[in-house]
Amino acid sequence: MQRFFLVICVYHITKRITSKKLSYIVTLIIGLLIASIGSFTYAGFPAIGLSFWSILSWHKFSETHQKRWLVFSGLFLGIGATIRWDITIYAVISILASGYLSLLSRTISNAISQPDKNTRLSFKTFVFTIPLKVVKGDLAWIIIIMFLIALSGYVTIGFMSGFGNMIQQVFYFPVIKLHQLRWLPYPPIIPTNWTLSGMIWLNFYSPIFSLMISFFWFVYIYIVSIKKRAIPDPESFMTFSLVTFGLFLFNQALNRSDYIHIFPALMLALMTSGAFVYKCAQMVKVFSIKYGLYILLIFIFTINSYSAFGKLIFALIYFPPWECYSSLDKAGCVSTDKDQTNAIQYIQNQSSIGEPIFVGNDKHDQIYINDIGFYFLSDRVSATRFHELHTGVATTLPVQIEIVQEVENHIANWVILRESEFNTEPNDSGISSGVTYLDDFLKLNYHFVTEFGKYRIFRLNE
Repeated sequence: MQRFFLVICVYHITKRITSKKLSYIVTLIIGLLIASIGSFTYAGFPAIGLSFWSILSWHKFSETHQKRWLVFSGLFLGIGATIRWDITIYAVISILASGYLSLLSRTISNAISQPDKNTRLSFKTFVFTIPLKVVKGDLAWIIIIMFLIALSGYVTIGFMSGFGNMIQQVFYFPVIKLHQLRWLPYPPIIPTNWTLSGMIWLNFYSPIFSLMISFFWFVYIYIVSIKKRAIPDPESFMTFSLVTFGLFLFNQALNRSDYIHIFPALMLALMTSGAFVYKCAQMVKVFSIKYGLYILLIFIFTINSYSAFGKLIFALIYFPPWECYSSLDKAGCVSTDKDQTNAIQYIQNQSSIGEPIFVGNDKHDQIYINDIGFYFLSDRVSATRFHELHTGVATTLPVQIEIVQEVENHIANWVILRESEFNTEPNDSGISSGVTYLDDFLKLNYHFVTEFGKYRIFRLNE
């Protein structure tokens, strides 16, 4: 559902910055790209979707001057901040930047048309006066509403989990520790494999390249408009908001250069590329150049979506959506691993709904990923709040001690250990912490019962 609303917003935004026909094409491509991505618990998508709706609401206010759009914009940002505060900050900066340039263009226009002392431009005007007017003006509504909603959300989380723990896990760990644990090397600028399947570097570099083209195009349009004593059209300011948002979202790819973290910037690149080509085509009168621009856009869409379309075609051929691929009720016919399915059915037969269990790996001194979905699919609850065993957190002694205490307090009769994923990533997730406190506890207090492939099931000693 969250992805559906994201796609709906993509359509409404692209319809404003391109033609209606082109907006259908851009939305269709982005919708298909999103459909090709797994990781359904990825918090980035709802946060980006809420940021899109906020940007759209802000620009609706810029056109209509109706205060309710400011309320909507702040509301969307506030909810988004409780999901992913970093993505929300990127959206706020993009809105502030758009508001600054809009006010700056009006100030310059007034100074040119009325060259008196009250409209005189100075360094102070550019650096202090205009930014202060932006923050203290209409955008103050957005910031205040966002702050109040986000504050209430984090205060609630703090009371539930402890404020020290919340600060550690929500702010300190992602900012200070996460990069060294999950960072991946960037693809070489000049690829070593020139086959279509080997050109993974396109997904990484094409978004930033496309976004920079759109950025400099906006700067050009902005300067030309100012020289003509005109204010750029509202669509240009919306495009600038999206370009700014996309450039900041590329930080996700810089922290981990895999497809799901590259995709947010890629999505913005496709949207703004459509706007760039559409605006250029309107200005060009030569027939061949105009269609050359649309060929360029087709090329940009193709190189950024060929791998995703390949995944979708594969899924349609081997996993038609009208068939069922899992016997688990909560899977909703989505394909599940055979070993996982067998292990879940065994636990369901041996325990009651809502009973606390612990699902971990065969070792916890070094963790790549863990099967967090086991709890949901089996309809059982985690005996510990650390249902996601994140490297750098669950591999430390204090957290393992807390996990053991919670497993004991909640009397988890069943423990499911999955064979650890082979980790070849060149980051700190492949380094053992040397902490075996949790593993030693499980060996001492639980005995082996049965196994299903890479899943081993243990029961509490009597």
